[in-house]
Parts: sequence; C-alpha cells; structure tokens
Amino acid sequence: MSSRSDQGDSRPGIQTEFGEQGYTIVRGLFTRAECLKALASIFWNRGAMPSGWYKEGALSNPGIFCVARSDRIVEELARVLGPDIILWGARLIIRRPKGVHPWHSDAESASSSGFASVWVGLTGTTRDTSLKLVPGSHKFGAPIQQLATENNVAREDITDQVIADWSTTYGPRSQIAQTDLGNGDALIFDGRLWHGSDNTTLARFRTCLLLQYARADVPVRVPDNDYSWPWEYRANRRPQCLVVSGEADSETNRILPGPVVMRQKSPQSVSTRISAVQTDHPNLGSRGFRSYGLIEGATPDLRYMESHYSALAPGASPHRPHGHSQEEILVVVDGEAELVVEAAAGSDQFRKLRARPGAIIYYPSNWRHTLTNPGDRPVTYLMFKWLTDESQSKKTLQNVLIEGLADGRRPQVRKRTGLGMKILLEDQTHYLRKLHAHRTLIAPGQGYASHADAYDIGIVLFQGKVETLGQEVEAPAFVYYAAGEMHGMKNIGDQVADYIVFEFHGKHGEAYIPLGGKIAKAVRDPRLVVRFAKDKLQQLFDSRL
Repeated sequence: MSSRSDQGDSRPGIQTEFGEQGYTIVRGLFTRAECLKALASIFWNRGAMPSGWYKEGALSNPGIFCVARSDRIVEELARVLGPDIILWGARLIIRRPKGVHPWHSDAESASSSGFASVWVGLTGTTRDTSLKLVPGSHKFGAPIQQLATENNVAREDITDQVIADWSTTYGPRSQIAQTDLGNGDALIFDGRLWHGSDNTTLARFRTCLLLQYARADVPVRVPDNDYSWPWEYRANRRPQCLVVSGEADSETNRILPGPVVMRQKSPQSVSTRISAVQTDHPNLGSRGFRSYGLIEGATPDLRYMESHYSALAPGASPHRPHGHSQEEILVVVDGEAELVVEAAAGSDQFRKLRARPGAIIYYPSNWRHTLTNPGDRPVTYLMFKWLTDESQSKKTLQNVLIEGLADGRRPQVRKRTGLGMKILLEDQTHYLRKLHAHRTLIAPGQGYASHADAYDIGIVLFQGKVETLGQEVEAPAFVYYAAGEMHGMKNIGDQVADYIVFEFHGKHGEAYIPLGGKIAKAVRDPRLVVRFAKDKLQQLFDSRL
C-alpha cells in the first residue's frame, strides 16, 4: 500500500476533533483492492502466530505490520500523537454474523492521554457491522468496566440502554453514535472512549484490523488480572512495542524490531552488522578487483538491502557501464576513484567525476555507471543497494555526487553534548520516501543513548574508534542497524570520531505476497479472495490472530 498523492490537508481540525470527541473518521484511507491485498498478505502469513500476548500480531505477521506502519496511517496519527510513535497492539478481528463485542474501555490506555487506536474495515464493513461509541466519553474519567462493577452489571448485560443511562450522568446531552464505515475507512479513536460493536447481519462476516499506538514517551502497561476491575498493573509487564515513526528510547517501553517483509532475493534477513573495512589489498588478482560481502536480505523496512565493499587496483575497472533495478549509494572509503556516470538516464553520453575519500554518489534505478582507479594504489569503496515499494511521485532524487568529508561540510562539535551533525543529503527517491545522509562528529568520551528508529541506518566510520552494542570497532568500519533495532554509540578513542550516516526510509505499507499460487490469483480476482477468505475465517477466528 503506497502513499496517497499529496492532496493537501483537507481536515485541518483532526487534532481538535480527536481531542473533543475522542475520535475521527478517515474515509477511503485504502481502496477495496488494497484491503483485499492486505487481507491476502495476512492470510499468507497466518502461520506466524503471536508468541506471547494475543495483541502482538504485528511482531510475527508481516502482513499486519505492513498495514500498521503505512504512511497513510502514520501521517494521520502524527497529527494527534506527534512525530515519535510506537505500535503496541495489533490484531485481525473477524466478527461473525450476530457476533457481539460488548461495550468497554481499553484498559491499556485508560490511565492517560497519548494513545490512539486505528480501526480499519477490510471486508464486510457497513453501518450494521461498524463500531458504536459515546462521543466525548474519554473525558468521563470512568471506564465502563468500573461502572459495571460498581453497579453489579455483568459484561454481557451492558446494553445500549444501560450505556445511555450511565452516559447521561456525565453529560446530559451524551448519546450513542453508530459509525457508518465502509471497507477501507478508518476510525481513529482514544482507547478511553466507551465503545463496542455488533454484527447485526444474518450472513456477513466482517474483518477488520485493530491497530493500537502511543506516543513513544508514554509507558504502555498490560493489566495483570485478566482485565477485571479494578485493573492492576505491574511495571515489569510491558508489551513488545514497534517503532513506526521517529524514534523511541529503551527505558520507557520494551522496543523490538518488527518482522521482515517478504524476502525478495535472499533467504536471509538483515539485522545489526558491525564490521571493519579492509584497505590493505596486497593481491587483487588478474582482474585487479575484489569484493567483500557485508549484508544481504530483507529488513523490517526494506524488501531488499545489500551492502558490500570492494577494492580496485590502479588502472582497473570492475565492469562496463551498467544499470540495475536497485537504487545505489557508493561511498569512497580510501584512495581516489574516477566515476563514470550517465549524463542523463537512458543516454549514451557519460561524464567522469573524481571522488576522494568521503565522497558519496547516488545512482537512481537503472542509471548506468561504473568507475576506474586513476591512482597509483588500490581504491576501496562501499555500496548500499536496495529495493522497496515504488513511489508514485515523479519528483524524485536524480544522480548526485557529494564530497562528504570536504572542509565545508565539517560540522561544529557542541561543547555541551560533544556531538556535531551536518546534513549532506535529504530527498525522496523512486523507492524511498526519504533518503537522508549526514556527517557526524563525536568528541572523545562522548556519545548518544540507546534508542530505536523506524528506518534502517547505515554508517561508514572514517576516523576514530567507537563502541556500539558492546562491540568495539576502529575506522574504517561499517555499521548497520535494521529498523527497530536498539542502538547507541560512544567514542572510546583519543581522537574525534568522524562518520557518515545514511537513513533509508522505506515507503511503508506495501502488502508483500508471493508472486504465484492461490493468493496471488485471489488478489488479481477479488471474487477468488472472497472465496479464499470464507475458507479461512473460521481458522483465523479460532486462532485469535
């Protein structure tokens, strides 16, 4: 599910509406075809069950995770939660005909603001199967479970009339609102809101995703007494959370990386990698070229990421000018290279660019290029190559060369923090919603605290010695953190650490599925996915995915 085109902010009052009413509705967040594709992806991953708490479906099911971190959802949530957002609960819900989810308030988010849940209808979503709620009830200060206990009313006996009677004691004008949602619509609501749902149809199954988020600085805790009132919380019972936007620290909540998206070219998945980069190459063979693999595979944010470094003897070239589907960043680590680059995509004209250590060049997909070594000693260079969702925007980054270690790009180290940072590159690419690069300096003895980011990070260390994740590494070196991986860094050497950071912000939300088989056919023909869904609904309902 790629992002919608930029249509401007047509609902500027979403924050006010959410604050006053406790909910807001986003119409047409996903198309019908996208809903079916997402459901097919979830079905395909149905064997990946939550290992612990039943709301942790996003940790093990890439289909759920892809929707949960969709740019469309995150952009809406940022208006009410801010830029740093975690996902703490996610599950697919199947409501049978005449099925009822009794009135309740969400226990996990009952203690404070800073929470938002997103209910997305996938199939069978109509007014008769949508949520009902009491607008403004998040301000009542009393969850439904508390009132039920105080009035000795069993959960199954909490009828609409009971809710109407209770709500008028907090606001004479309070009343029940029946939402009228369709497939692809989203209800964003405060978990403290009084809400429930009935499937009043006779033969229609309704499927939806319930995705539960919080600000990254808000602690999320799970009741320890099977959700019966009064709720009791234990500080050490923390759900596993995923970063979907910005960053999160490791103290407030338990942060884990999400599942990898469907593996494209490699059976491996990419996590953290820390490695020295060799610059002494006594024997490069008859070709005058050697390559050293670093990482390859899928990450929680990218369908495919590969990185390696290579050495090239004087006068040698690794290959003729070529292009490939992956986008690429090349970084000169040691020595000097002459880059041979197309003047324009698809042209037969090439330009030659000299690149010194610290130079970075971006190659768009299918932009032909090669390089030679014009010097008298080997040149060492490192590459990142990636694939992910394709952007619909035509305004994407073109081929660009940046001298990352040039004197004019040296950041100033702040005395208070011992850190300095200067942005080198930031733009949208064909595959990334943002490709960002900056140069960082860390004074001896300084560093930054452990945290997790919602995107992949690659680092090339040019000077100094650092410690990260308990491992020491000295320049030149390569460090990679997959999205959601906790990481920090400290300069343990006696000189300033100097490195370039690359942030790979995936498009977020594509529902990756196999290219063949029953599910792929179902996605191409909505009638087949409905038939397939009916066969699996009971299985999914019983498993409480």
